[in-house]
Amino acid sequence: MRGVHLSTGMNDMIVPFSSAIVVLGWFVAPVLTLVENIYLFWLFIRKQDSGLPAWRIIATLLFLIAQIFVHFILPA
Repeated sequence: MRGVHLSTGMNDMIVPFSSAIVVLGWFVAPVLTLVENIYLFWLFIRKQDSGLPAWRIIATLLFLIAQIFVHFILPA
């Protein structure tokens, strides 16, 4: 991952905060997407309604596929 200096001078507190947000988004987002997909699959197996529109379920699955591609296939 690359580091970018986002500010100069008085606003140097923005850099560590924004870096933490980027790192959390980079590593936590795939885990949460995987948990959500497992939960939705569990509801599907039990034939219960998730209350989510179909487009959101499909988008979540596509996001998980994209995250797996970026994290595991692309770096090789």
